[in-house]
Amino acid sequence: MSVHIVNEVENVNRVVMTSRLSLRRRLSRDKNIKNEV
Repeated sequence: MSVHIVNEVENVNRVVMTSRLSLRRRLSRDKNIKNEV
């Protein structure tokens, strides 16, 4: 039972990390576009 909970938490953490990374990439891409213009 506890193992299942740990797996769920790890999955959530992974999703949060990947979404943050993608957000950061999107932000940096926007900054680059603004700098080019």
